[in-house]
Amino acid sequence: MSASMPGSHSNPSVNSDGGASAPLVAADGRPLKTSLRRALFKNKLRAILLVAPLMLFLLVAFIFPIFSMLTRSVESNEVVTIMPTTSSALQGWDGEGLPDESVYAALAHDLKEGQINRNLGRVASRLNYEYSGMRSTITGTARRIARVESPESWKETLIEAHRNWEDTNVWRVIKRESSGYT
Repeated sequence: MSASMPGSHSNPSVNSDGGASAPLVAADGRPLKTSLRRALFKNKLRAILLVAPLMLFLLVAFIFPIFSMLTRSVESNEVVTIMPTTSSALQGWDGEGLPDESVYAALAHDLKEGQINRNLGRVASRLNYEYSGMRSTITGTARRIARVESPESWKETLIEAHRNWEDTNVWRVIKRESSGYT
């Protein structure tokens, strides 16, 4: 049977005597295997470059905002930023009994500063989420002690201004919220 007969299938990489011939080459003279590999790589690269803007859009439009919301959901820095003196003074308190006079003095200082800066509402609202009645406790106390200069005892003055300052749970909430993260 000859190789040129119609209907016969011949393998072009094998010559008529069954031996291997030269590899198949593309129109540009390169081996067909190399040309095919290069064409597949170009197709994959083109596909990646077509999808890259979409991925960038998804990253900017969805992933970053979700990550930002997750970060903000556990971040609680109102107490630390608005009441820094109280936050640092409470670090030495063990959570048992009422804190000492220095913590009350730090609170009075922060309440006066917050009253002047008009930012007590943020910290009062944040603490009110954790312990009901804290908004009125903080804002009312700040108004009552605004003109008090240096009393004999800040502890007594603040407890007189609002009874919640003798509640240990109030101080535990403030200490817990002083960490910056919930």
